[in-house]
Amino acid sequence: MAGSRRLAARGAVLMTGAATAALLALSPGQARADDAPQVSEIVVTGEAYSIQKAINAKRAATAVSDSISASEMGSIPEFGLGEALMRVPGVAFQINNGRGEAQFMTLRGLNPDYNSVTLDGIALPSTEETRRQVSFDVLPSIIADQVSVYKTYTADQPSDAIGGVTDLKTHSAFDHPGLFVAGHVDYASWDNKRTFQDNPLSGQGDLRISKTFGANDQFGVLALASYYVRYSNSLNSYSLPYSYYNYSGAGTQTVNATALTPTTNVNGLTPIPDRRRWYYYDNRRIRPGGYLKFEYDDHERFSAHLSGGAFEHTNDEDRYSQYVNRGAATATFNGPNQATFATGSAESDFDLYHQYRNITFIQADAAYKLDEATRLQAVANYARGFYRQDTTEDVFTTPTNATFAPVYVGNVQGIPLLSPANPAAFGNPANYLQNYHLLATDKSVTKVPQVRIDLIHEADGDGFGYRVGLSHKETRQQFSYNEVRLNAAPGANVTLARAGVLDGSITPPDSNGQALTFVDPAAVASFVAANPSLYVLNNSTARNTLNNFFLREKIDGGYAEASYRSGPLYLQGGLRYERTTEEITNFQPSPLTSTTNFAAVQSNSGYSKPLPEVNVSYDLSDTVRLRAAVSQTLARPRYSDLAQNVALTLSGSQATETVANPGLQPREAINYDLSFEWYPQAGASVSVALFEKDIQHEIFALTTTQQGVPLPGQTGTFTLTTTRPSNLGDAKVRGIEFGVNLARLDFLPGRLANLGVSANATLIQMDAPSMQMADGVTYRQLPQLLESAKDAENLTVFYHEGKLSGEVAYNHTGKMPLAFDRTNAVNDQWYRATDTLDAQLSYQIRRGLELRLQAKNLTNETNQKIVGPGQNLNYSLLENGRAYYAGVSFAF
Repeated sequence: MAGSRRLAARGAVLMTGAATAALLALSPGQARADDAPQVSEIVVTGEAYSIQKAINAKRAATAVSDSISASEMGSIPEFGLGEALMRVPGVAFQINNGRGEAQFMTLRGLNPDYNSVTLDGIALPSTEETRRQVSFDVLPSIIADQVSVYKTYTADQPSDAIGGVTDLKTHSAFDHPGLFVAGHVDYASWDNKRTFQDNPLSGQGDLRISKTFGANDQFGVLALASYYVRYSNSLNSYSLPYSYYNYSGAGTQTVNATALTPTTNVNGLTPIPDRRRWYYYDNRRIRPGGYLKFEYDDHERFSAHLSGGAFEHTNDEDRYSQYVNRGAATATFNGPNQATFATGSAESDFDLYHQYRNITFIQADAAYKLDEATRLQAVANYARGFYRQDTTEDVFTTPTNATFAPVYVGNVQGIPLLSPANPAAFGNPANYLQNYHLLATDKSVTKVPQVRIDLIHEADGDGFGYRVGLSHKETRQQFSYNEVRLNAAPGANVTLARAGVLDGSITPPDSNGQALTFVDPAAVASFVAANPSLYVLNNSTARNTLNNFFLREKIDGGYAEASYRSGPLYLQGGLRYERTTEEITNFQPSPLTSTTNFAAVQSNSGYSKPLPEVNVSYDLSDTVRLRAAVSQTLARPRYSDLAQNVALTLSGSQATETVANPGLQPREAINYDLSFEWYPQAGASVSVALFEKDIQHEIFALTTTQQGVPLPGQTGTFTLTTTRPSNLGDAKVRGIEFGVNLARLDFLPGRLANLGVSANATLIQMDAPSMQMADGVTYRQLPQLLESAKDAENLTVFYHEGKLSGEVAYNHTGKMPLAFDRTNAVNDQWYRATDTLDAQLSYQIRRGLELRLQAKNLTNETNQKIVGPGQNLNYSLLENGRAYYAGVSFAF
């Protein structure tokens, strides 16, 4: 309850300040839009112009939506498109913890599994291994002229829209008749530079060129190119799992760790991490992209476009790691924040991750006007999403003994810490023996051909309108994992000192003064190649192919919508009908204990869904609009839930397995929306929106145990424990959104009137379903939905006078759960709430040429995963540091 009050108070403070500014800015004489200056009469640039465009788009939309324009997207430094979209009401992002970038969108408290992303109305393919979503860090902001986030559903949109649909509207050559050239180039400097490698130039740049030609400028061509590169490091401090001890007083005591069950209460116990690990990353991130569009428009009846694009994100990540691990579970306390263990072990390892994500597509579309109000349009698109990660891994460990026993020191920089009791032994590379050298590749390819045709009749003023359409979308998704693992041969005695230790070390600020000893990956690779007799091939590697799968999903849909406008009233109703069929092929060992022979298993399933929607808006006056909507939408399961199996494990008469569920149904939701919008004058808006989503068929893992099960190829019977994703339980999401936009604060004196403000806050309440715990008996009520935040707030203050402009942008994203543990809730993993501050200052050197200075993450915010009772313990703490940009933008 106290947390809810603090949440409401934060949103209230933010919005009260912005709303007060709005009310002060609007005198009685400015209360009607017809008395205020029209948009065309105001000459503004930068953020004020962007806000006006967003207001116009919101007001013109037939559904509840928000948008952000190209000029606003470029006004704050960003890694990708996701960084810019964090400023849209109701939008938060799951941050990739390894890269520190906005990756997956959460909309109105619903994670990426509930949302769709489209480009000019056509769905984009996944860039991930096992889920449907697009990684926004693949897409540069230059691709979009405007991004609209539709929060109420209309029947012509993709049905995977419980959260909403985000549409990227691309640029057009006809936006700027004749020849037009625009772009920007920045130099970037990071606080955290690479340590073990050099640091070439970091920065970003983009270029847009368009030209219209022909007797009536009926032809157009547009080309976009972008490039981003970042060299930096990150330090990740990792503590997991925790054991809980019953410290009952001063002095030396020996107690036993508490074994967790679903009902264990750890309140009042002392948490001590079983492992303390430091990761140190040297990263190179590159994001090139290009887009080309050919256009024809006779400006009367016929228009057509042929476009294509390729966007990619490459992440080369050298991850050095060392950790200390407790051996014996018994701790001897010397006080409430000090304890020792009798035994322990240590590890030094290295991982090179080469991650590559890519989206490519080609699209052709045409539209023909049958008459002034009716047009026929068609579009065909073929897109490909690609993900690949190549991994090189070297692991060196010590034996478990007293030499490597750790010491517990509580609250070092706010983090419970394990430190080696013998620092010299911990740092001596001769004490670490090689376990294995691994090479692995996991790859996902998603191919999506799709077509649609629409017949649209728009009401001319008051009257009826309609639109009908047919669509076909096919998704072909293939995932594979291949691994070669060389284990150190028995008696090989390959030490880290012998194979290759990295020159130099670092001492993290939270290591209690302990310097870290790292693997030299190049030296180890050379050693392995030169000494093949010291290694043996791991004979169970083939089992990893159990994860491989192929999925083919076809979605055939048709829709019809009708609309009616009469004066201040607008009504729209529609029905979409979809038929989904799925063909899934995965692999299982034959017999079940085989590590070399695998048989393909195919499953077929399907379902049909009618999806109605109604949208209503009514203008109470020239400046006030009410909207209401009711709709039904879907959220289809992840590919992995449908198709990815994990190996069967046998231990005596016990057998356990994790299997996919090809028969999973999509989540279904009935959505209710109500919004109030006030447009008192050009460049100003105030909005409040209420929403509720009643979700059925939520997807969670279900564990069942069967006695006396015969297994193929095995003698006797087994107790078989099976975990598989299932449609379990219902959920409800309710929320309220506030938004205030003011292009100018005219009520302020003098130059202060050139200030403007944009603010929004989203507050959400969730009733999540219950989850079955590992004991197969206990259920617990989940606190909220996965990868969802209960609040998100943004505040941008900007200034423009003459040639000078600037802005400061603040973003807050609430706590976000990443995984719910089935053993005990204290092991749930969350992202801590984050607060970031970015800034920009620009100066117009001359018309079309601008100097720009930018700063990102001025607060030096860290991404932290948290666990424990009340989520008060560190799981991992990732520091990426601040960034500074200096560059120029141009347009002519």
